[in-house]
Amino acid sequence: NVEIRRGQRAVDQQAALHPAAGAKAGRRAPEAEAAWGGVRVKRRVKLQQKILAGVLVLAALVVAAFFALSWWSTQPPAGVLARVNGENITVQEVDREILLNRALTALLTGDEQTLSRSATVESLIDRRMRAQDAARAGIKVSDADIDAFVQTLITRNGKTMDDLDTALKGYGLTRADLYADQRDVVAINSYIGLKVVAGATSDDERSQLMNDWITQLQQTSKVERFGTPDEPTAPRVGATAPDFKLRDINDKIYALSDFHGRPVIVNFWATWCEPCRSELPTIQAAYARLQKEGPQPGPGLEVLGVAVDSDPSIVSSFQREFGLQFPLLPDMAGQGGVKDLYRVGPIPTSFFIDRQGIVRAVKIGALQEQDLTEDLKLIQ
Repeated sequence: NVEIRRGQRAVDQQAALHPAAGAKAGRRAPEAEAAWGGVRVKRRVKLQQKILAGVLVLAALVVAAFFALSWWSTQPPAGVLARVNGENITVQEVDREILLNRALTALLTGDEQTLSRSATVESLIDRRMRAQDAARAGIKVSDADIDAFVQTLITRNGKTMDDLDTALKGYGLTRADLYADQRDVVAINSYIGLKVVAGATSDDERSQLMNDWITQLQQTSKVERFGTPDEPTAPRVGATAPDFKLRDINDKIYALSDFHGRPVIVNFWATWCEPCRSELPTIQAAYARLQKEGPQPGPGLEVLGVAVDSDPSIVSSFQREFGLQFPLLPDMAGQGGVKDLYRVGPIPTSFFIDRQGIVRAVKIGALQEQDLTEDLKLIQ
């Protein structure tokens, strides 16, 4: 294994190829030493590069995780419309507040008032700031306090508690819903009398103290608003059904709000939908039976058949084939947009809406007679 090169020192080829073996034998040629040194330098450089790359990747992950955590911590949970000093105001609270306002104004004034979602959110934000300040001051409210407040409100307007229960029931609410809502109101009223305007000797002084208090709350409270409360959302059971307008096959305009005070089925169907053919006779039979007269005094059932992406001429042929007497409303893509407003996916889908315009049930798939009968009970 000895190679002799002209003009050079003899090199132990085994040592050159296997430096460790050469070192063990106590001999390493200069060329082998140089080659092994170069290998070690390259390995060291590669190791440093790997370590540096690992550090950079780790740093990037840490930075990304920090920003992700920062972003996530500022995002509200699903269904939250606002936050006051860390306390959430949810979609469900806003829906309930709107319904309570409708029920109370209808009962006490005879003229139902429906606040917008934006106005309701702002009202709840203001109430929450005041209630939190009252709680910090140690104001306590008992169930008896709330009951006395509500009874005074009702009797002062010439109504009874039975009238109240009936009015609330019409909107799917109970006295417990009202009492839970009024707890903050009672606490705020108590706090204002005991702390905010205590010692005021004139109306002007009381107004000034109230104004100073509200200004101070607005300046010191952290209020976060998320999204646009009034933007269309998918109808929810227990919430007001979104209003819409569509023309029927005879060019007559129908609006959902026209049928306030009447139970309504909004049925999304299509001429190209096979299951729709099976449910149309069932819906027509219920409509013919309940349209003129419901099980309680007042107008009976109304059905609005929203024909999704269906040619009006074909809709007319369906009307003749099945003897459909309820309004058929073509909802062509990019025109009416009611399918998108109601976030309808599968066809058919039906929304059961009570006399107050509140969604009580949503059914996906063809309606069967038994299911239809049960759901009609919810809105009649």
